[in-house]
Amino acid sequence: MNPSSYQYAASAAVASLPSSASAEASRSTITTDEYPACVQELVMNGFELTKVVHAYELIGDNFDDLLSFLLSSMTT
Repeated sequence: MNPSSYQYAASAAVASLPSSASAEASRSTITTDEYPACVQELVMNGFELTKVVHAYELIGDNFDDLLSFLLSSMTT
């Protein structure tokens, strides 16, 4: 199977899902490719993407340090 066949098969599989599941599958594919797992985890736990990305640029790929930084920078 050539690469375009794989892409077609993946598109067909997503298209066959109900519309909400299809949107979810498309989103998860995009975020998986764009951001590291620790960034995705923090965003899924309610932190703003822009703040998480900024923290990631400053601190790097350490979940515990990122979480500590984000919690300490929250306003009360």
